[in-house]
Amino acid sequence: MSWKHVPGRDNPADDISRGIKAEDLINRHRWWNGPHWLAQNESNWLTFIPSNDEGELADEERKAAQPITCTTIARAFSNTLFARYSSYHKLRRVVAYIFKYVRCLRTKAYSSQHPKKCRADNKRDVADTDIVEATITTEDLHQAEIALCKLAQQDTFDDEIHALTTGRQVSRASRLKWLRPYMDETGVLRVGGRLGNMTASHTVKHPIVLTATHPMAVLLATAYHLRLLHAGPQLLLATLRQRFWVIGGRNLVKSIYHRCLQCFKAKPTLVQQSVADLPESRVTPTRAFSVCGVGGLWEAAVKSAKHHLLRTIGTTSITYENMLTLLTQIESCLNSRPLVPMSEDPCDLEVLTPGHFLIGGNMQSSRY
Repeated sequence: MSWKHVPGRDNPADDISRGIKAEDLINRHRWWNGPHWLAQNESNWLTFIPSNDEGELADEERKAAQPITCTTIARAFSNTLFARYSSYHKLRRVVAYIFKYVRCLRTKAYSSQHPKKCRADNKRDVADTDIVEATITTEDLHQAEIALCKLAQQDTFDDEIHALTTGRQVSRASRLKWLRPYMDETGVLRVGGRLGNMTASHTVKHPIVLTATHPMAVLLATAYHLRLLHAGPQLLLATLRQRFWVIGGRNLVKSIYHRCLQCFKAKPTLVQQSVADLPESRVTPTRAFSVCGVGGLWEAAVKSAKHHLLRTIGTTSITYENMLTLLTQIESCLNSRPLVPMSEDPCDLEVLTPGHFLIGGNMQSSRY
C-alpha cells in the first residue's frame, strides 16, 4: 500500500476549514468533485515532493510556526541562564562582563575598519589586553540588571508586553490589569500607578514588575535578604518594593526567610524558666514617660539588634571598627522596618518607617 498526498491548493477540506461563503461554495468545483486530476488514471496523478515553494498557504503556516520556535529557544536560554547561578550578584556581574566584552569587540572592529576616523576622534585601538582586563562600572551593572529584568519579563508577561508595544491595553484577564503597566524607554515593564507627581525617585514611583514564580525574583529576594543582614519578611518586602514590584512577593519573602539555613540555626530554643518578680520601676505608679527606657520597648529593640548580630557574625570576634560598622548597618535596618501594615496597592505611598521621622525617607532607598 502506498500513500498519496493532496497539496493544499487542491484540498477541498480547506474550503470549509479556512471559511467560505455559502454562495461561493456552490460554484466551487473542487468541493463538489475533488481535485480535477483525481478523476484521471492513477498514472496521471500528481507526484508531490515537499519543497519550499508550496504556495501562500504553506508560507503562512511556516511564518506562524517561527515565533513559537523562537520563544521556545529564548525560554530555554533563560531557564539555563538563571539556573546556572545561585547568586544574583554573580549573575549580574557575569552578564555585565559579557556586555563589556561585546562592546570592546565592536569598538575594536570599528577602529580596524575606520582607522582614520578613530584617529580624528582621538579614539585609540582596543587591544586584546583591554578586552580581558576591562573592569565593570556601576553603569555596566545597571545595564546588566535591566537586561535580566527584561529577560524575566519576556518569560512571564509576553502577552502583556506585546499588547503594550502595539499600543493596546493589557487583557482584562491579565494579572497586571490593576497595576496600569507601561513600557519605559529601555523596554522594561513598570508599574504605572498614580504617583507621577511624587517627589521620590523614578524607581520608587514606578518599580519594575516581576513575578514570584520566576527565578529572577528568587535570586533578588535572596540577595536582599543577605544584604539586609538576614532581615525578616517585613523589612525584606519593604526594601524590595523600593525598586521591584513582585507579584506574590509576600509569600516569596516568607519562603526565603524560612529556608535560610543561617536564620534557622540562629533561632533560639525555647526553655521554660522560672519567672522572677518584675522590677520596682515596672510596678510603681508614676507619671507617663517618667521611666521610659526600662520597659519592654528597649528590650524588644535589643532583641531585634541581636537578631541581625547573631545571624551575621555569630560568635566570631571582630575589631572595634568592624563592630561599629556592623552596628551602624543594623541601626539602618531597624530604622527601615515598616511601622504599619504594607498595602498591596502600588498606587499607595511607600510604607512609613522610623527613617521617615529621622531623615525624611526610607534609609534603604539610597543604598540600592
